[in-house]
Amino acid sequence: MFAILHALTASVDYTDIFYQQYDEIVSSKPINLPYYDDNGKTEITITPSQDVRYYNVTCRERNIKITSQYMSIVKVTGNYNKIIISGPAIVQIEGDYNTVKNTVQIGYSLSHPLIMINGTDNEVEASWEGSALIDYKFLFIIFIGGWNNKLPSTGNSDLYLDPVRINSTKTTIADIANIGSVNFTKLIENNSIAYKMELRAGDSYKHADSVKKFYLCVVLPASIGVIVFIALIISFVVYCIHTKRKENQDSGVEYNKV
Repeated sequence: MFAILHALTASVDYTDIFYQQYDEIVSSKPINLPYYDDNGKTEITITPSQDVRYYNVTCRERNIKITSQYMSIVKVTGNYNKIIISGPAIVQIEGDYNTVKNTVQIGYSLSHPLIMINGTDNEVEASWEGSALIDYKFLFIIFIGGWNNKLPSTGNSDLYLDPVRINSTKTTIADIANIGSVNFTKLIENNSIAYKMELRAGDSYKHADSVKKFYLCVVLPASIGVIVFIALIISFVVYCIHTKRKENQDSGVEYNKV
């Protein structure tokens, strides 16, 4: 059932929907975060909400924690920062010697962050967990410019990082943020390098964290949602009829024995 749901949504191109949301976020007034919080702590915590989904932070040698449940944009400018990301945030990093950590929840194929880095000597330390229910690829990170940037070790020989050089004449579709299949070439410059994870159905992946089971979380178009809902109701009715018939048969067998 989950594979069917994903297959239905995978065929839909969400590019227009994605850029509509992206433009709405960019056109809103960003929240400019200070160097320190109200308690004087050096850690900067960013938690986007439905009302506030655009943040700017300029800092150096800070711990930055980004936890998002909504499509959001966070721009980080500076050097020597340690950035931890979870959820469907688009994180744009301008600077050098930054360390980025994120956890990709495999199975929630539409919930991972998209990381875009422009700078030198930045390092990505990713962790991923979960089980792939179907074959799919999703976008992981884009290096827009710079050099000596370090990718994470896959931690599993079955997990394949596929580098793709982006140019304006090539259409590349991948799962991005929380929207689904999107042509992401509009976001980046020509000759940028994008890395995509390629997963195989039935395989479990583990890196840094214990493996947990996750399931697909998708947003269905209304018409497809109605069809799926009706299919679920029919399946439930058939299941109830089959169960009742089996109970009657079992009762008959016991009665004959007596």
